[in-house]
Amino acid sequence: MPTPKLSRKLSLEAVHAVAEAVENGFYLHERTENGQMSAKMEAAARLGVCSKTIGNRLRAAEQNYGLIPENFVGNTNADGYEIDELENGLTVLNRHAPINSQYIQKARAGWTRIVPVRKEPFGIAIIGDMHADNKGTDLAMLKRDLTLLAASRVRAINIGDTLDNFHYTGKLASKQAQNRMSDEEGLAVAKWIIRDSGVRWDAHILGNHDAWANLPYAYLFQEWAKSAGSKFYDWIVKSEYHWEGGSWSLLAAHDFKGHSIHNPLHGLFRRAKDDGTADAYAAGHRHNAADASFENGFRGRRYNYARVGSYKKWDSYAHKGGFDMQVEGAAAMFVIDPLAEELSSQCRVHPSIAEGLEILAMKRKNYGITV
Repeated sequence: MPTPKLSRKLSLEAVHAVAEAVENGFYLHERTENGQMSAKMEAAARLGVCSKTIGNRLRAAEQNYGLIPENFVGNTNADGYEIDELENGLTVLNRHAPINSQYIQKARAGWTRIVPVRKEPFGIAIIGDMHADNKGTDLAMLKRDLTLLAASRVRAINIGDTLDNFHYTGKLASKQAQNRMSDEEGLAVAKWIIRDSGVRWDAHILGNHDAWANLPYAYLFQEWAKSAGSKFYDWIVKSEYHWEGGSWSLLAAHDFKGHSIHNPLHGLFRRAKDDGTADAYAAGHRHNAADASFENGFRGRRYNYARVGSYKKWDSYAHKGGFDMQVEGAAAMFVIDPLAEELSSQCRVHPSIAEGLEILAMKRKNYGITV
């Protein structure tokens, strides 16, 4: 017979007892430097139960009812719910319904960017995970690629993880300690990349490492991007490039759902199969590069795919885990030709910025385009 769910009454009793012990000067944590009993042990003594029982009750209180001692310190008479007379529920619903509808509409449209372009060959560079403050990052390679993009004025998308943002506590604290750049130096490099490098950024993506940072980080990044005429997007962005009589679209994400040890493009293929609304799909995150292009005869479209690697060229985690650390592939470039007649010529993906710029220049020259 399964163990019955702990009652709310017993859960509150345990939580209140620990909160009261904290108010009386006992430490909440299990161990203290001076050997004083913890609040949990004191609560167990007051309730006449063993420390294991109080621990089980606290876990059950949090899992079943969302009750934790920290929320009751200084307010142990509360039971976790407001019992005052509530406003009419239908009134609340009617007030919030239009607000929620506006939010949903804005959120659905907010990750799509429409960019007008001339009807002539152009390029979209995908810059892989930079980790610009990591000691294993090839900063010379990163600077070279960004300098090429700035000089050529080719559009670019930052696929995410601009900085490491390793925590100063927990498992990643040792990783942060190994980096040579200070937080301030890392932010200075990020500011240059986002605002001052001269790169024509169409969009920046917030990856998982970016999400680890605190609020000022995201605010600064967004302000720097805004100053340069760009914007940060949470995890994914769809860019649609419109010219007279046509368009081309790119769905770029820090990563797509789905993984295969045999196919580094599995997640991108899966999204194209399920979604199919973009002409090209790009991702990063996994620090391994690959590209492909093939026609979908059922849809009459040719899909192009690029997974970019990382500018981090030495990674102790990858080394110990036996993961592939590629030398090339930190960036890629889609070269789009609105004047081409064949699907296979309308877009090509190139595994380096330098190669992509060469092909783009050749195409523009063939059409007699010099500007």
